[in-house]
Amino acid sequence: MMKDFFININGSITKGPEARISVFDRGFLYGDSVYEATRTFNEKPFRLDKHLERLFLSAEKLDITPTFTKTQIEHQVKETIKHSQFKNASLRIILSR
Repeated sequence: MMKDFFININGSITKGPEARISVFDRGFLYGDSVYEATRTFNEKPFRLDKHLERLFLSAEKLDITPTFTKTQIEHQVKETIKHSQFKNASLRIILSR
């Protein structure tokens, strides 16, 4: 259920139903974004480094400038996992313009 999920938006971690993005976000308005999906096994993200490499390559191809570095995103992913009650979970990392 969505109430059990944690969402991290720009470093702010909230429960799923409380998460909010601006209606003016280009990812929301136009689908102007890139994403990578992975999962965790025993609270460890699977091949996160490879997923972040692809995410940044995709962003570069669409001329999207990330506001977080790969290291910062990795840190935020790990912080979000700490809040989760799931040992094995799906992750989606989205960068919007």
